[in-house]
Amino acid sequence: MKTRRLSVLVALLILAFGMLGSAAVAQGDVVIINWWTEDYIDLDQINETLVNPFNAENPGIQLVVTPQTSLNDTLRTALASGEAPDILQTPGASFIAEFLKSGLIYDLAGAAAEFGWEEKLLPWAYQSGILEGGLYSIPLTYESMILLYNKTLFEANGWTVPTNLAEFEAVAEAALAAGINPLTYGNVGWQPTNEHLVGIYLNNVAGPENVYKALIGEKSWTDPEFAEAISLLKTHIADNGWFGGSLETYFSLGWDDFWAELSNGQAAMMMIGTWGFRGANEFFDESGQEWDWAPLPVFSENAGAYNYELATGSTLSVNAETANPEAVVTVLNWLMSNPDRVLNIASGYG
Repeated sequence: MKTRRLSVLVALLILAFGMLGSAAVAQGDVVIINWWTEDYIDLDQINETLVNPFNAENPGIQLVVTPQTSLNDTLRTALASGEAPDILQTPGASFIAEFLKSGLIYDLAGAAAEFGWEEKLLPWAYQSGILEGGLYSIPLTYESMILLYNKTLFEANGWTVPTNLAEFEAVAEAALAAGINPLTYGNVGWQPTNEHLVGIYLNNVAGPENVYKALIGEKSWTDPEFAEAISLLKTHIADNGWFGGSLETYFSLGWDDFWAELSNGQAAMMMIGTWGFRGANEFFDESGQEWDWAPLPVFSENAGAYNYELATGSTLSVNAETANPEAVVTVLNWLMSNPDRVLNIASGYG
């Protein structure tokens, strides 16, 4: 396992476009398509691997790339005012649902049928974009949950990366004895981190098969295995205060805070998604310490062997007010038509 340039975050597509209003703007015979993305991207990488190649192959369309601060909030405001870009990037399929009843999202079902997108995407990922009989989003990234840890700290203390509950709790107790927080994480700036932890404990205590049965209505969320999962999370985060020192601290930490703790050796481990590789590279480069990652420990026999919670991350939708839906569909189809291209684009995000 590498601690540099590691990118398990399997990005289907990651890009950005200019803040020039809701509709594609025509300049002569060239149509400009606007797409906003997160502000942490490597814009040079995106231009080199995505924008420039697309523009060269499609001389009648020009992509304009502009990262946005607080993308989700900015996009919501722009949609309400009629100033949103042509391509809409959101943190997941569920985030686009709020705009459907207002008629702000373009139905991609016709384009999907024409270009065979259902065959190009994982079935469950394709289906996640179907709402009220239409296709309103497609995956931008795929992500999983992992255990990140301070490798320098582990080696200095002779700790072994935990693979089960007993080993996990032993490392946590050893860290406490050394005056180190066993884990760090926080929800300031992004409250869905709470859901990350609940998902981790459900899958690694109750087990993925039981979680699936509950999702399709074959089991109740009040069954003992789910109660056990939530009880264990409560013990670790609230009773033991293993995440940053206390439950109150967890609710006060943001991205920069918990990465500073982990990279400086104030905390030993972090349960996070594969998007965390970006933070690990940045903060550990600054601290001079080393990091590594491993599968999440299995907390019960129900969970079986290691499991990776594969899910979509960000998703792409189309503004219903775009003046050039055909050009927008051309962009999306180009992105999905070459797996090697997708991986090349993703290579700068680790």
